[in-house]
Amino acid sequence: MTSINFNPAANNAANIITKNQRSIDQAMTRLASGTKMNSAADDPSMLASFNNLTASGVASRAAVQSLNHGIAYLTTVDNTAANIEGVLVRMKDLAVQASSTAMSAQERYGLDFEFQQLGVRWIDLTSNTRFNTTQVMQGTDLTIGVGAAGGTMTVTIDDYRPDAKNDTAGSEGLGIASGADTKGLISSGGTAAGAMLNFGNIVAAGAVPATGSERISSAATAVLSSAKLTNFIANFGNSRAKLGSALNAMTSISDSISSQAVGFENSAAKIGNTNYAAETAKLSASQIISQASTAILAQANAQSATILSLLK
Repeated sequence: MTSINFNPAANNAANIITKNQRSIDQAMTRLASGTKMNSAADDPSMLASFNNLTASGVASRAAVQSLNHGIAYLTTVDNTAANIEGVLVRMKDLAVQASSTAMSAQERYGLDFEFQQLGVRWIDLTSNTRFNTTQVMQGTDLTIGVGAAGGTMTVTIDDYRPDAKNDTAGSEGLGIASGADTKGLISSGGTAAGAMLNFGNIVAAGAVPATGSERISSAATAVLSSAKLTNFIANFGNSRAKLGSALNAMTSISDSISSQAVGFENSAAKIGNTNYAAETAKLSASQIISQASTAILAQANAQSATILSLLK
């Protein structure tokens, strides 16, 4: 039936154009963004899984970065501890030399001068070694985030100062001087004060060169200092062994979390990444349909013009 009020062919063609345009828009958005999940309407059943996997991948990458910062932190501590250890070995050498009664007082004064300067150097290293403005050689523990689930890892850092002792409950290995891992426990030197080395208290005593409270200017004091240094060197070795274990653990954890991150990212990619072959084929088909529908709509609209010929 020829009618002017309604044109079913034109209406159908217009509807097809509208639906087809949505398909074109969706394909273009997916091709431009690289993901199928660009709105809540895009595959709602998989949207939550895609977002969770993406978030887990991001968190895992952040954990790896956090671990890398922690590794750099511990490496800084270990490098400085190794430098101090070298100082200790030289101080031990000087103390052993000065403990000989065959040495003259003047010779010991020369050894004592170097001994004091090394002690000041030791103090400088523990005071001035920093990581991102944090003093790292005075017992500042390290806590870092690890894993997508929000867990943390804490590494206890020893206090490497020559006069540090364990006087805080719950601070494992705080005092490198005493070698104690529990408050009040003294494992070297008999007492906390006896275990410590003190430098910088420089005084002048007549013909005796300027010296500190820890001195090797006599054979007797050199023997005492040598005994303390033996304990210090052993404590440094134990401390650095803990640092090495922590570094190995953090490296292993970092490798594991990196593998987890890859797994999360691969799973998210399978769910949400754009299939470019499929989407480009869909876009080409939709564009052809759009052109055909537009041509048909033009012809359907032209049909109403034939009614005018009936009215002539």
